[in-house]
Amino acid sequence: MGKPELSVLLATRNRASLLEGTLRALARQETAGLAWEVIVADNGSTDRTPAVLEEARGYLPLASVTEPARGKNRALNRALPLARGDLLLFTDDDVLPDPRWIAEMAAAAARWPDHSIFGGRIVPRFPPEAPAWIREHWFAQGAYARFDLPGPEGPTDTLPFGPNFMVRSRAMAGVRYSEDIGPDASPDYISGSETELLHRLARRGEKIVYVPGALVEHVVRPEQLTVEWLHERSYRHGRCLVELGFVQQNDGPRVGGVPVGVWARFAKEWLYRLLGSFGDDRRRFIHGLDYHFLRGCIRQHRLMARRRRRGSRAGG
Repeated sequence: MGKPELSVLLATRNRASLLEGTLRALARQETAGLAWEVIVADNGSTDRTPAVLEEARGYLPLASVTEPARGKNRALNRALPLARGDLLLFTDDDVLPDPRWIAEMAAAAARWPDHSIFGGRIVPRFPPEAPAWIREHWFAQGAYARFDLPGPEGPTDTLPFGPNFMVRSRAMAGVRYSEDIGPDASPDYISGSETELLHRLARRGEKIVYVPGALVEHVVRPEQLTVEWLHERSYRHGRCLVELGFVQQNDGPRVGGVPVGVWARFAKEWLYRLLGSFGDDRRRFIHGLDYHFLRGCIRQHRLMARRRRRGSRAGG
């Protein structure tokens, strides 16, 4: 088999049924002679994932690697050296790509030779029981990785989301995912794996193109519709934005490593949450959203202050 032009990469752990749906959708790709491959990094699954991968080798140009140490980014870093394509197309094990997904991404790369990052459209695939207030709320964009920019294909400054982006392999030379963030063995991890990677590439000067024709559906599971799950996403979002410097830093006074203004906003949201805590799910969600976001901000500010103190002692 000749060298593939494009490599699809994803990591998985203990989600065999979802993974099987993704791999079956990949088998329906209309690539019109484009040479491509799929590389799956199994992050130590204990379910029937190995059997799903073995079966998929019969209908996909698939290679797999196992990374037993917990961590999505560790698994992806293990897979990257296996990728042979000039285009590296990243996705997740819970997406259903449109049959033209790979072809649209490859065509966009040919149309924009001076750009290295390509972000495709992501539409959440909600279960029937998903209430309208979740589907339509602005937070659903980040919570379920919706990526649907206005306008046609073209350059953008907006970073794509993890389930649907592509990078030229030359731009990824010597670049790996940070293993300090992203899903791992800890229940209190920082989200934003792909955001951190793409932010690094963009700061280096790599340019982004939005490709609306390259569509995937992101499967939303029933357990992801709970108020508790959404609040946890908001908490992780706060941690991510502080860690990556996307939240404007306040150079004024701090208490416990946290800007006083953040504490003040948190106190106000705590009161609002208290007043709304006995309402229905929609009311509890709305009153808790900013509260948990700020809780995440405070957590990360304090952890970063601790790191700075340790660094100062080591440097002194």
